[in-house]
Amino acid sequence: MTDTEFMAVKANAEEYGWVDLDALAVWYERAFNRVKSDEPDEATRLFAEEIDPRFGTVLDADALSLWGRLHKDRGDAARRDGRFTAAADEYEKAEEKYERSYRKHKDRFPGINVATLRLLRAACLVQAITVARNDTQNLDEANARRALTAELLVGSKQRAAEVLATRPWPKWLPDDDIWMAATAAEAFFLQEKWSEAEVHYRMALRPENKPLPHHADSMTAQLERLNEAFRALGATVPPPLDKPREFLTSLFSKK
Repeated sequence: MTDTEFMAVKANAEEYGWVDLDALAVWYERAFNRVKSDEPDEATRLFAEEIDPRFGTVLDADALSLWGRLHKDRGDAARRDGRFTAAADEYEKAEEKYERSYRKHKDRFPGINVATLRLLRAACLVQAITVARNDTQNLDEANARRALTAELLVGSKQRAAEVLATRPWPKWLPDDDIWMAATAAEAFFLQEKWSEAEVHYRMALRPENKPLPHHADSMTAQLERLNEAFRALGATVPPPLDKPREFLTSLFSKK
């Protein structure tokens, strides 16, 4: 939909009082098109300044998850650049969006995202303290960050356990067996239940599930992210989970 077409639909929606969900679909399509056009900042602005003020009470899981992903991507970029405080801030914004979705639907997808984002926030806070150690960091601020880090780590494990407790999950899509096993693996990993995590990663990529390259690639990127966070927190991840690409590639190549 072009901007001209969108403005025409928007004008009709406002004039004739379409119900929220009809108008929301129009706005969501515009934000999604901005993402596809590689304009994430504009998509983020649309959610914050246009969509949420109009439809906040009826935003569905798709809308909230897309908004959350936009902030998560910003957090990843900041973390890669060594801007750990900025990364933690973006991860917090992402967590808030996924948490809104989880409170509404209790779905595994936003739930596991909240758990992982709490871990990532904790890791970034620890890294921010380390970077600022030789600067003029306020002692009270450092202590507050340490307290928040501990709270986030407890919250991450609690949410991971809560997500697992909602099993069995309903199946909607042909590759749900893959993503459900991957979600369980991630939840066990977050709780440092290493053997259970390994078993479920193997389940996710077993040949009978017919995994495709994007399944393995997505799991690899996420497991690498988790490993980086655990290393930042001073935790040791045992093999084979400590080498995500080698481990998951070996499973995928056996299909």
